[in-house]
Amino acid sequence: MKVALNLLPVILLLVFTLQSCQKELSPETTTTPTTPTTPDSNYIAKIYEIEVNGTVADTVDIAVYNYDNLKRVVSIIRSSFNLYYYPSITYTYLYNAADTLPYRSTFISKSAYDAAQTQFYYDTVVSYHNYDNFGKNIKDSMIHSAYYIMSPVPYTVNSEVRNYSYGTGKIFGLTAYFTIFPSGTSSGDDKDTAITDATGNIIDNKIYRFNPSNSLFELDATSNFTFDTKASPFSRLSNFKTYGVFPSGETLFYEFPQYFNRLTQNEHHSFSGGSGTYFNSTYSNSYNSNGLLKEVLIYDVPPFPSTYAKESFIYKSL
Repeated sequence: MKVALNLLPVILLLVFTLQSCQKELSPETTTTPTTPTTPDSNYIAKIYEIEVNGTVADTVDIAVYNYDNLKRVVSIIRSSFNLYYYPSITYTYLYNAADTLPYRSTFISKSAYDAAQTQFYYDTVVSYHNYDNFGKNIKDSMIHSAYYIMSPVPYTVNSEVRNYSYGTGKIFGLTAYFTIFPSGTSSGDDKDTAITDATGNIIDNKIYRFNPSNSLFELDATSNFTFDTKASPFSRLSNFKTYGVFPSGETLFYEFPQYFNRLTQNEHHSFSGGSGTYFNSTYSNSYNSNGLLKEVLIYDVPPFPSTYAKESFIYKSL
C-alpha cells in the first residue's frame, strides 16, 4: 500500500492534465421524473444489503451516505461482512465552490483473499468528470492503481478515458485504455451503443471490444433493462452523474444511472471468450409514503423463491 500512496501525487498530476473546465449543470434529460413532495426527507442515509436463504437472513453490506451543508454527497462508505470480497469501500466527491455536481471522485477499496486477512488487494480509482452546458457527461478521465502483494507484478497503474456523444434516444461511447506502469502501452478500446427511453434510462446497450488481430470492433456484451415509473432515489443526489454512463455487462445495483427504478436486468458478456456469462435478475420494489424505494428484492433468473438479495433504504432530512 505504501507504494501506491507514494505514487499518488504523480497519479493525480497525470489525471489533472486530462481535466477540462467544470460547470454547474442542469439535468441531463428533458423529461424529469416526478419528485416526492415531502421536503428534505428523501436523501439516502443508509442502504442495507441482506442475503436471504430460506429462513436465514444475513446482512452482508451497509452503505452510509454523508452530505455537506449544501446537501451534496461528499462520501459513501460501504462496509462488507464478506472477508473474501470488499471489507471496505470508500467513495469521496469534490466540488468547485458551490457547484452542484462533483468534478472529481475517488474510489478506494480494500479486499481480503484469506480468512486470516494476511493477503490484501488495494484498489484506487481517481476520476475527473467533465460535462457540457446542458448537464450531459462528455468525458470521464480516470487513473486506476492496484496493489496486490501476492502478485508477480504487485503494483500497476492504468489510465482510462471515456468519451460520450448523444443522439435522439441514443448515447455513444468510446473508451481508451493505456497501461502507465509497468509497461506504458496502449491496452485497447471499447465502443458502446445505447438506446434510451424518453426519460434517459438506458434500456439496451451493446459493448464492442477492439480485436488487434483483425483490427475490428467485435461484440463483447449486451445489456437490457426495464424500469418502473417512480423516481429513483439516486437520481436526486449530487453524485448521480459520476456513475458509469453505460452498463458493464454485470452491472451493480448502485453504480448505474437510472432515473426510474430497475425492474429487470438481462446481461450477457464475454462473447469473445466463448459462450459468455449471463447476469439476469428481476427486482420486486416496494415504496415509502414519499414514493421512494423502501425495499428491493432481487431474484436471479430462473428464480429460487427462497434465495434472494434484499436492499433496504433508510432516508433522512437535510
